Amino acid sequence: RGEKWRALRTVLNQKMLKPKEAKNYAGSINEVISDFMTRLQELRRQSPSGDTVTDMANELYRFAFEGVSYIVFETRIGCLEKHIPPETQKFIDSIIQMFKNSVYATYLPQWTRPILPYWKRYMEGWDNVFDFGNKLVDKKMSEIQSRLEKGEEVQGEFLTYLLSSGKLSLPEVHGSICEVLLAGVDT
Repeated sequence: RGEKWRALRTVLNQKMLKPKEAKNYAGSINEVISDFMTRLQELRRQSPSGDTVTDMANELYRFAFEGVSYIVFETRIGCLEKHIPPETQKFIDSIIQMFKNSVYATYLPQWTRPILPYWKRYMEGWDNVFDFGNKLVDKKMSEIQSRLEKGEEVQGEFLTYLLSSGKLSLPEVHGSICEVLLAGVDT
């Protein structure tokens, strides 16, 4: 994995895995939890029995996406809304597509990649995930630059730190941020 990988992981881990730093995300997580509980109560009210959430696994998945995205990108992406924004739904679908096809990408021989459709789907999933992540990173970078130009203080947590610390280049942030997100959702 090499020295470059170790240096990158050290920067990422400083703001994500240390308990002292992780406690800074409590407010964001509490906000997502409150919205999640409201959503579950509404789904229960709408159920035929009045007290059942019919697809709890899907709801937990949406909760995980929203919570981890809020920490990583410092913005809500709408997973807990009644109607998920189309770009967020495409992102979710792409992650599901990528995960489903990762089994084939991992275990089938490399020579099958150009002739079987799994590799194309796997790569399309990754491309869409990175496109979505890059848009959010670039949006945050624009916000930071705008605040700096106005002489305002730059505040934020994980993504703001990665973009403003000078420890990672913008391509390194683009390359690693979605992997951090996927690791969080997968966990």
